[in-house]
Amino acid sequence: MRVLVLHDLSQDEARYGVRRRLQHLRCHEESAGNTVEIRSIIPPGRRRPGRPERLLRTCAAAGRFRADDFDKVVVVALSAPHMVFLARALVRRRSVSVQLDVCDSRRLLAAQRRTTTGRPARMRAATSELVARVAFARLPPAVTRSYISRHDVDSDAGLSGSATLVVGPADFPDLAELGPFVGRPRSILCPVDTTTVEGRASITLLGEVMGEAAITVPVEVSGEPPADDPQAAPGLRWLGYVPTLHELYARPCVVVSTNPASHGVQNKLWEAFQARRPVVAFDDALHWAPRVPWIHRVPSREEFGRILRAALETDHDTGAGVPEPEPEPGSRA
Repeated sequence: MRVLVLHDLSQDEARYGVRRRLQHLRCHEESAGNTVEIRSIIPPGRRRPGRPERLLRTCAAAGRFRADDFDKVVVVALSAPHMVFLARALVRRRSVSVQLDVCDSRRLLAAQRRTTTGRPARMRAATSELVARVAFARLPPAVTRSYISRHDVDSDAGLSGSATLVVGPADFPDLAELGPFVGRPRSILCPVDTTTVEGRASITLLGEVMGEAAITVPVEVSGEPPADDPQAAPGLRWLGYVPTLHELYARPCVVVSTNPASHGVQNKLWEAFQARRPVVAFDDALHWAPRVPWIHRVPSREEFGRILRAALETDHDTGAGVPEPEPEPGSRA
């Protein structure tokens, strides 16, 4: 089967999460024996188009699409309502199968955005959610919706009348080569994106819980410090660009995420699981993960420091009986 994966990412946009999701979709289709082409609706050379241009590009993509070139089209929507409209337009051709990749639960995303501070941000979130509701309400049953986990599928039950599919995260063979971690962690690894509000909040919260629990082990952070405030988190060791995940997770560390989001599967937590490194994270963010001794679940903000200290003082053996996690690639709801 010939499969086209359509997204709205321009060449200069980093958007690590979107690029990782494209990798998940490619691996899922290729594992089924399909040939895959990934294509953007944004032409090469166009830099970071705004929402109006993305909408116009969506309309143009629907108009010029040739159904006889492919057997199936996967439209990567994520949180972009205009891509939902593109899926609707393509399915009207009736000559090609259309899959809409939502990835994270729309309902859980909307609930998180309602907690956003600042009137302009709340207004943008409310407008986006209203458009998304209209788009999904009119989604034809012939369009299959795909998600990254069963939890996200269940959270969006009744969103539309279409069938659902779980396309879980892709495995990392190079991380599996690291082997199990045995012993006590000697440092904390906090992989975050400091260009986002969530990333900065994660660094701030980590500093708070370490102070409360009197934790003094070294803390390493992937990436660069915030460009507009390089002294925002003193005492951290910024690793800068790390060329491979194997190099990033080879250290004797506990991987910490202070992001409480319950939607989707956080990329860095999935990587840590694949690398079999001890993990400390909020329980809601680990809905997909198996219950093993080296994954330390935090039920509340008040418990984070205590559980992190306990993880640092524990002798781990992450090779002892690791069951499969929840998001099984390719399973249907």
